[in-house]
Amino acid sequence: MLVASWSMTMSWFHDPKGNNTKQRLLRQTRKEKEKRNCTDMQRVNNYDQKTKKLVQCRRTIHALKAKKQMRKHAKQSLWLKAYNNGKEMLHESFSDLVIVAFITQRMPFFMGQYCIAD
Repeated sequence: MLVASWSMTMSWFHDPKGNNTKQRLLRQTRKEKEKRNCTDMQRVNNYDQKTKKLVQCRRTIHALKAKKQMRKHAKQSLWLKAYNNGKEMLHESFSDLVIVAFITQRMPFFMGQYCIAD
Protein backbone atom coordinates (compact mmCIF):
# COMPACT_ATOMS: atom_id res chain seq x y z
CA MET A 1 0.00 0.00 0.00
CA LEU A 2 2.76 2.38 0.98
CA VAL A 3 4.79 1.53 -2.12
CA ALA A 4 1.84 2.14 -4.45
CA SER A 5 1.11 5.58 -3.03
CA TRP A 6 4.81 6.51 -3.20
CA SER A 7 5.01 5.56 -6.89
CA MET A 8 1.85 7.56 -7.66
CA THR A 9 3.26 10.69 -6.06
CA MET A 10 6.55 10.23 -7.88
CA SER A 11 4.76 9.89 -11.21
CA TRP A 12 2.99 13.18 -10.52
CA PHE A 13 6.23 15.11 -9.91
CA HIS A 14 8.52 13.32 -12.34
CA ASP A 15 6.71 12.94 -15.64
CA PRO A 16 9.02 13.18 -18.66
CA LYS A 17 6.21 12.81 -21.22
CA GLY A 18 4.06 15.47 -19.58
CA ASN A 19 1.05 13.23 -19.06
CA ASN A 20 -0.08 14.63 -15.75
CA THR A 21 -3.34 16.53 -15.73
CA LYS A 22 -1.98 20.02 -15.12
CA GLN A 23 0.34 19.97 -18.13
CA ARG A 24 -2.32 18.32 -20.28
CA LEU A 25 -4.78 21.09 -19.39
CA LEU A 26 -2.20 23.75 -20.23
CA ARG A 27 -1.58 22.13 -23.62
CA GLN A 28 -5.32 21.98 -24.34
CA THR A 29 -5.84 25.65 -23.52
CA ARG A 30 -2.88 26.60 -25.73
CA LYS A 31 -4.37 24.66 -28.66
CA GLU A 32 -7.77 26.24 -28.11
CA LYS A 33 -6.21 29.71 -28.14
CA GLU A 34 -4.47 28.93 -31.43
CA LYS A 35 -7.74 27.74 -32.91
CA ARG A 36 -9.57 30.86 -31.74
CA ASN A 37 -6.96 33.12 -33.31
CA CYS A 38 -7.40 31.57 -36.76
CA THR A 39 -10.32 31.36 -39.13
CA ASP A 40 -11.01 28.05 -40.86
CA MET A 41 -9.33 28.97 -44.14
CA GLN A 42 -6.20 30.27 -42.42
CA ARG A 43 -6.07 27.15 -40.28
CA VAL A 44 -6.03 25.05 -43.45
CA ASN A 45 -3.39 27.24 -45.11
CA ASN A 46 -1.08 27.46 -42.12
CA TYR A 47 -1.16 23.82 -41.04
CA ASP A 48 2.29 22.29 -41.11
CA GLN A 49 2.14 18.59 -42.01
CA LYS A 50 5.52 17.66 -40.53
CA THR A 51 5.12 19.17 -37.07
CA LYS A 52 1.30 18.91 -37.04
CA LYS A 53 1.05 22.47 -35.75
CA LEU A 54 -0.28 25.82 -36.89
CA VAL A 55 2.37 28.06 -38.43
CA GLN A 56 2.56 31.87 -38.14
CA CYS A 57 -1.15 32.13 -37.66
CA ARG A 58 -1.35 35.37 -35.73
CA ARG A 59 1.11 37.10 -38.05
CA THR A 60 -0.92 36.30 -41.18
CA ILE A 61 -4.09 37.62 -39.57
CA HIS A 62 -2.37 40.93 -38.79
CA ALA A 63 -1.06 41.10 -42.36
CA LEU A 64 -4.55 40.56 -43.77
CA LYS A 65 -6.00 43.24 -41.50
CA ALA A 66 -3.30 45.71 -42.57
CA LYS A 67 -3.95 44.96 -46.24
CA LYS A 68 -7.68 45.51 -45.75
CA GLN A 69 -7.02 48.82 -43.99
CA MET A 70 -4.75 49.99 -46.84
CA ARG A 71 -7.45 49.19 -49.40
CA LYS A 72 -9.98 51.13 -47.33
CA HIS A 73 -7.73 54.21 -47.17
CA ALA A 74 -7.03 54.02 -50.91
CA LYS A 75 -10.77 53.93 -51.65
CA GLN A 76 -11.40 56.88 -49.36
CA SER A 77 -8.69 58.96 -51.05
CA LEU A 78 -10.16 58.17 -54.50
CA TRP A 79 -13.60 59.30 -53.34
CA LEU A 80 -12.08 62.48 -51.97
CA LYS A 81 -10.35 63.19 -55.29
CA ALA A 82 -13.61 62.75 -57.17
CA TYR A 83 -15.37 65.03 -54.70
CA ASN A 84 -12.70 67.73 -55.05
CA ASN A 85 -12.70 67.43 -58.86
CA GLY A 86 -16.45 67.94 -58.82
CA LYS A 87 -16.09 71.04 -56.65
CA GLU A 88 -13.40 72.49 -58.93
CA MET A 89 -15.59 71.93 -61.96
CA LEU A 90 -18.47 73.63 -60.18
CA HIS A 91 -16.30 76.69 -59.57
CA GLU A 92 -15.28 76.71 -63.22
CA SER A 93 -18.99 77.29 -64.01
CA PHE A 94 -19.80 74.04 -65.78
CA SER A 95 -23.40 72.91 -65.85
CA ASP A 96 -24.64 70.61 -63.09
CA LEU A 97 -25.31 67.78 -65.53
CA VAL A 98 -21.70 67.72 -66.72
CA ILE A 99 -20.45 67.45 -63.13
CA VAL A 100 -22.80 64.58 -62.31
CA ALA A 101 -21.85 62.79 -65.55
CA PHE A 102 -18.14 63.35 -64.90
CA ILE A 103 -18.23 61.98 -61.37
CA THR A 104 -20.55 59.04 -62.04
CA GLN A 105 -18.47 58.09 -65.07
CA ARG A 106 -15.29 58.05 -62.98
CA MET A 107 -16.86 56.59 -59.83
CA PRO A 108 -20.03 54.61 -60.51
CA PHE A 109 -20.74 54.18 -56.78
CA PHE A 110 -20.28 57.84 -56.02
CA MET A 111 -23.40 60.01 -55.99
CA GLY A 112 -22.74 63.22 -57.88
CA GLN A 113 -25.57 65.07 -56.14
CA TYR A 114 -23.51 65.38 -52.96
CA CYS A 115 -20.86 67.37 -54.80
CA ILE A 116 -23.43 69.80 -56.14
CA ALA A 117 -25.04 70.26 -52.72
CA ASP A 118 -21.77 71.58 -51.28
